[in-house]
Amino acid sequence: MDKNKIKSILKYLFPVLILLLSWVIAYFSGKSESGLIIAEKPLIQFFLIAIFLVSVFLTISILIRYNRILKELKQTESFVNNINSEKYNSDDLNVTIPIIKSINRAIKDVAESKKNQLSELRLRTRQLHEINTELNDAYIQLESSYAELENVLEQLNESEKRYHSLVVNIPDIILTIDPHGNIAYANRACRVILKFRRRDIVGKPFQHLIHPSAIDKFSMDKLRYNIKRRGRYYIDIPLRTKDGSLILTEIKFTETVESPETDCIQAIIRDVTEQKRIEQAIAEANHRLKILNSFNHKLASTMELQYIYRQCVSIVTGELGFLGCIIFGAGKNDRYYKIMDYSGDYFKQPGNLEQFYNIRCSSTLFSGKTSEGIVLKQDMLFQYLVLNNNKSVAVQEAGFSEVFIHAFSSHEKRHGMLMVFSEKGFTQEEIETFRSIGNSIAVA
Repeated sequence: MDKNKIKSILKYLFPVLILLLSWVIAYFSGKSESGLIIAEKPLIQFFLIAIFLVSVFLTISILIRYNRILKELKQTESFVNNINSEKYNSDDLNVTIPIIKSINRAIKDVAESKKNQLSELRLRTRQLHEINTELNDAYIQLESSYAELENVLEQLNESEKRYHSLVVNIPDIILTIDPHGNIAYANRACRVILKFRRRDIVGKPFQHLIHPSAIDKFSMDKLRYNIKRRGRYYIDIPLRTKDGSLILTEIKFTETVESPETDCIQAIIRDVTEQKRIEQAIAEANHRLKILNSFNHKLASTMELQYIYRQCVSIVTGELGFLGCIIFGAGKNDRYYKIMDYSGDYFKQPGNLEQFYNIRCSSTLFSGKTSEGIVLKQDMLFQYLVLNNNKSVAVQEAGFSEVFIHAFSSHEKRHGMLMVFSEKGFTQEEIETFRSIGNSIAVA
């Protein structure tokens, strides 16, 4: 038991014990001889009367105190009953006795705790009921849509198959690069375009595919920096095929869609070799058109044939970059073509120009063909030159592979020829350009 409670009980019990003791003393004093002696002494009598009065006062105080305790205990009992009915209000209690006040406070704390626990329990019960209701509804929906779920799973499987088929059969190369910079996956297009099988490149660094001429232009650190900063990175870089050939590519690097947290990189590689070739051909065609326009403007601004000849050979060898160009002219009664002008590295070699001094105007080799131009191989041209020279000429069989010949004619009479020499041969676009130049000269 608590020491404070024991002290409180003794405090109320002590006056009662004194009162009983005084009564006992008075009782036995009256019957004994010593009691008669004490009764004869006033001081002792006063003392005993005082003790008696104090005992009576204390007894009355104890009774009053006891009555108050009973009253406050009844309030406590009513308070407990109100707690049980959940209608209590601790502010209505008028309690002055500390121990009862302490008991009421303890009861109140317990009641508040139980009330909070009950409220929390009711809240949880309500939440559990709501969750249970939702689970029942979900179960009913799940049960009712089971067939639909199977259908969705089938569609997902189909989508996955289509996605896999798309990745496998897409014409672009798709690679997955692991965090160490090594190739982890390659689709079928890698074998089609680069001629590498998967086992040839999986596990090897991405630089293994870069052409040696561009290996210094690629940095894996720079690639990872741009991926982390922007999420993607574009580069144009040549790759090599298995046999070492070069192809031009555009590459888009991104984070892998399936697992971005793994730091893997996905590369989509497109072969743009043909596209670049077409772009270059278009650029060259535009360049030739500009040259033709410029040449036609110059023709329109002058009527001097020698100036026209000079502009023609300069354009063919200077701006178009061919090995050589020579223009022949012939009068009405001329038997041989005259060299009107020439240009190019081919004619800087000794003896090359002399081969074209004695070309007969009456030659039938170009008849019906040179109005639109013809292309001759090196040996065919030299064979023609030997057959059509009256003098012995040392033929130089080196320096060019093909020659384009275009005749200037009007009313079925030839007035001259344009010859262009090429080291590698002519494309159809270049032949069309020479025809335009030849027609412009013929009109002039």
